[in-house]
Amino acid sequence: MPERSVAPRHATAAPRDRGRRLVALAVALVALVASLPVLLTYLPYTPNQDLIFHLYRIDGIARGLADGQFPVRMQTVQVSGYGYPVSICYGDLFLYVPAVLRLMGLSMRASYGAFVLLVNAFCAAATYLCFRRMLSSRTSGLLACALWTLSPYRLLDDVWLRGAVGEYLALGFFPVIAFGVYCVFFPEREGAARGGWAWCSLGVAAVVYSHIISIVLAFVLFAPVVVALLVRRHDARTLGRLALAAAAALLLSLAFAAPFLEYYQSADMRVTAKTAAMTRSDAANNALMPAQLLFFLPRVTGLSYALGEPLELEMPFSVGWSLVLGALLWVALMVEPGLRGRVARPVRALGSLALVLAALIAFMSTAYFPWNQALPGPLDAVVSVLSNIQFPWRLLGPLSFALVFLACLAARSLAAALSPGAARAAVVALVALSCVEALAGLTSYMTLADALPEDYVGVDGQGGVASSEYLPVEADKPGMIADADPAPEASGDAEVLSWSRSGVDFELEVAGGETGGSVSLPLLDYPGYELVSEPGGCELARGDAWTLSVEVPAGFEGTVRVAFVAPPAWTASLAASAATLVGCVVVLAGPRAGARGCSRRALWVSR
Repeated sequence: MPERSVAPRHATAAPRDRGRRLVALAVALVALVASLPVLLTYLPYTPNQDLIFHLYRIDGIARGLADGQFPVRMQTVQVSGYGYPVSICYGDLFLYVPAVLRLMGLSMRASYGAFVLLVNAFCAAATYLCFRRMLSSRTSGLLACALWTLSPYRLLDDVWLRGAVGEYLALGFFPVIAFGVYCVFFPEREGAARGGWAWCSLGVAAVVYSHIISIVLAFVLFAPVVVALLVRRHDARTLGRLALAAAAALLLSLAFAAPFLEYYQSADMRVTAKTAAMTRSDAANNALMPAQLLFFLPRVTGLSYALGEPLELEMPFSVGWSLVLGALLWVALMVEPGLRGRVARPVRALGSLALVLAALIAFMSTAYFPWNQALPGPLDAVVSVLSNIQFPWRLLGPLSFALVFLACLAARSLAAALSPGAARAAVVALVALSCVEALAGLTSYMTLADALPEDYVGVDGQGGVASSEYLPVEADKPGMIADADPAPEASGDAEVLSWSRSGVDFELEVAGGETGGSVSLPLLDYPGYELVSEPGGCELARGDAWTLSVEVPAGFEGTVRVAFVAPPAWTASLAASAATLVGCVVVLAGPRAGARGCSRRALWVSR
């Protein structure tokens, strides 16, 4: 009986390892292309955009940590140290990374550059892994990695031109949410994880901790998908996984949501003073003309102007032709009967949903959407809520993601309907065009951008608060910016004998004299400040220009300490979020949380 030849194990393992190394190299190259401006010897920026505001936030966290705050609640680098609750009103969990780099002695350019590189690397890797598992195709994963990481709105508008740190962080977690939704509804499919609901909740919570407005953007994109999938599949197990994902997302977000909601209810800030009519008017003024979505290789410079301004001054709001052609590839597959019939029915339904969603979101980003028109019934309330995104062009983020998904679905379906070679050719063409758009755009940006001085404070002029959303309505912003070294000031018969400061905590030795008086502190009167020492009759009050004042009674002489104290509910919410995070990690690290075996059916081969 002839002996059967058996190939050595390393013979089959070698091609697999080689493929993995090539994939890792491709993902790294995508991240490197996206981070090209990091290689400059200076930090490029465009005046009047968001970058300086976020650099203040990073420095504010570093200063707060150095002063003993953890977590940092009230920052002190803005408006001459009067205290600014940006860490309460704006999720900053991921900004602790560059803040710690600052504490280690790195310059702002180096700290922020390393942070951008890490964010782009995470976006590229997460996108590849999520799409690789959802579509069971390494090629589709690489296509998604390039198209999403290098998409013009995410990369050129958000990461570099605007420096919109919160938004580009949030967009980086959209693939994680998509993978979580896939696992919730298709746990039996190839690539799905049994603990997929945890991925969904982690992705949603990460968006909350990155950019609260992006929750609306994620809802616009993923809520219709979830509803459509529920129509198809609403058994008890699916509903249970969905409920788990929602509950875990809520608990994970509590550490930020509890302080945020309390401040929005109790603090009289400028952002809370805006009416629905004002936000809808702002949205209407910042909507796009449809042609802007289809610009090819525009200059990467400018600001967002109201409708009617010359487009030469406008930011390059374009979804990119690599994404447009990916969508057209899907349309071509669907209009050709011979090819359409070879695509599985669930895939056709999913692609049609993605196409309709993309068209609807594109329409919502334009001036033809009724942002500032009276609508019947609940539609008017829905548009009022949507207008809180401030700028309709922010919808280009979810629009781009829908088009990325559609392009990947088209390429994967093309392999099944025509041939793998045709699919690979389409992928190469789309990736090449995506790289051309990214490299041309980054070159344009670096050529036209200014060099931000290391002392970026000197070029701000706004006290680090940008549009002053979180300042009290009656705060004297110009006066605070002009006051470079504010100190406590006594009035009446009161006297400040000595004082010291650590962040937003003040320790004062004061005397009330014969008739008493007050001591005005260089702190804005936000909720949370308390007298944490024996007051001896002293009380906190609101002084001029919304500042905090210590009322000192006659005859008092002693030490008074004023500090920002987080309410017990905030501490409890932090503990709940931390415990939920540990639970999610345990679920995902468990032996049953891995991907389903390759013998499971992929979505597009199910009829």
